[in-house]
Amino acid sequence: MSTINNNNNVAGRNATRAIRGRIPPGSFLNDTVPNFRPRNEPAMENDMRFFDIQRELVNMKFEVTEMELCGSGAFGRVFSCFATENGVKTSEKFAVKVIRAESLALYTLNKWRHRSTREMFYLQNLEHNNIVKLFDYMWLDHPARRHFPAFLAMKFEFLETDLEKMSIKMGAMPLETLVSITKQIGSAIAHMHSRRLINHDIKPANIMVEKLDQNGNIDANSVYKLIDFGLARHTNLTYGSQVKCKRSYGGTKIFMCPEKIGQNNIREYDVYKSDSYSFGVTLLSLAVGYNNFRNILRFAGPVDIFTHQLRFIWNKEITHPYLYYIIGKLIVDEPKRLYVKDILNMLENPPQHKLDHYFYLAPPNDAPTLKD
Repeated sequence: MSTINNNNNVAGRNATRAIRGRIPPGSFLNDTVPNFRPRNEPAMENDMRFFDIQRELVNMKFEVTEMELCGSGAFGRVFSCFATENGVKTSEKFAVKVIRAESLALYTLNKWRHRSTREMFYLQNLEHNNIVKLFDYMWLDHPARRHFPAFLAMKFEFLETDLEKMSIKMGAMPLETLVSITKQIGSAIAHMHSRRLINHDIKPANIMVEKLDQNGNIDANSVYKLIDFGLARHTNLTYGSQVKCKRSYGGTKIFMCPEKIGQNNIREYDVYKSDSYSFGVTLLSLAVGYNNFRNILRFAGPVDIFTHQLRFIWNKEITHPYLYYIIGKLIVDEPKRLYVKDILNMLENPPQHKLDHYFYLAPPNDAPTLKD
């Protein structure tokens, strides 16, 4: 009983520190308090009623109509809506993401506005087929507090679902789907890196899916798009730089590279390879099925996660060694880890690599495993 109480006390202290801003936003400690309800909940409800009053203004600004709630999270809500032309509803759909300021307990107002403005700047300047498109945005001021933005509303292209939900529904992703995801999202990440932008939060929930089949499943025509650039940062460091980053910009616990959540205080790491690691773990979670992946890792401490992820590869029944070879090159320790652009090169030019024949043919029964 005392152990349980101690654990609860630790969780409570961590929650308090996170709320007061003593823990970096997006750090793995956020997983400790997913159901935290701030003390100013009545104020939030009042603000949401305020937003309901402002919907007509949002509709006019974004030229949309029929906003319907399709998703809700800790930071706000996502609405689906239809475009209008000369005031008449059309068949074109958009998504409107609404963030209420009071929900962001980890930030002061000025930091929140700066962070949101930076994210919108990145999205508006990253033109890539596999990165979500931001069309417009608007601030809605609080009715009782002058110059206090109650909401930030953003108009995005409409995307049907995310890979976390699809993996929970489908289980382990088929090989063809994994290769397609690797190429499309890998291309988006490489494009970001070419602009010296680091995502810091690559995971299945931040990869949306477009063009599902009639049954709502992924097929060969599906398109994958990277979303959520809230933790993204520009860096002055170049590929292969001998100078490494000494600051952790956070992320999601089970997708963060071990260098960022290690026990050393300096935390020097290659920012480009930190995205490589998150991308590799994302592919691995889809390859083994998200539910299975999360259930095994959810009780692991941050130092142990890296070991558990490697065991997934070594113990997994090898049905396509080339793909798992690529994943292994993404989540291995940093000195041996490849950049995402190198992974794309391996997929596009398999004959140049040792295991190229596995990419096209099923391996024979006596084929060597990755251990060999």
